[in-house]
Amino acid sequence: MKGSVSMKLFTLMSSHSSRSAKRFLTEHNFAFEECRMSKGDFTFDMFKYMMSRTEFGASDILANSKKLREINASDKTIDDYTLSELYNLVFKYPTLMRAPILISQNRMIIGFDLSMYESLMPRHIRKKAYYDALDKANAEDNEMLMPQ
Repeated sequence: MKGSVSMKLFTLMSSHSSRSAKRFLTEHNFAFEECRMSKGDFTFDMFKYMMSRTEFGASDILANSKKLREINASDKTIDDYTLSELYNLVFKYPTLMRAPILISQNRMIIGFDLSMYESLMPRHIRKKAYYDALDKANAEDNEMLMPQ
């Protein structure tokens, strides 16, 4: 799984889910590049790339529109902002973004859902983990059935 960087992980340091995603990828030896959205390394080009990978635009990656209204104090909806206006708001208020956001060659995962991250692993590894879990469950069942 190590090799050339094929995934980008966008994180917020204040996000437990971001730390969990980074830990999962590191423990399973995935090659990835971390981009902290709360640091200066989150560029407009990265934001445009992220937006190009969404299905429904900004509403996919922004935490919620209520927070946006609180910060901007206007009647604008997400759709009323230009790309550069949204980027400027996100750059100034990184917590407007959902986190983590993992972008691989063929998918985008928003948030940390263990089953979604596990689906990134090759099938033979997932299959082995499944059978290992079954063996462990069967062993525990057998222990419970045996008289003390």
